[in-house]
Amino acid sequence: MFSSGGQPSQQRRREVDLYVYADNVDDLYRSLKDRVEIIEGPHDTFYRMREFIIRDLNRFWVTFGQDISVP
Repeated sequence: MFSSGGQPSQQRRREVDLYVYADNVDDLYRSLKDRVEIIEGPHDTFYRMREFIIRDLNRFWVTFGQDISVP
């Protein structure tokens, strides 16, 4: 859940991360990049995923990934 209200956590980073599969990571990144804290921009991984990472209001890292093993 993304929320425009509430108070941000003051912790450096929380211990639980969330991974969300997406159909088009680049489009999703473009729609979120000006509204959330970006940890890592879109990149391809050795395990054949294209992904980017944001930090949510509670300091959790949320990774959005797209399978790029099949063209």
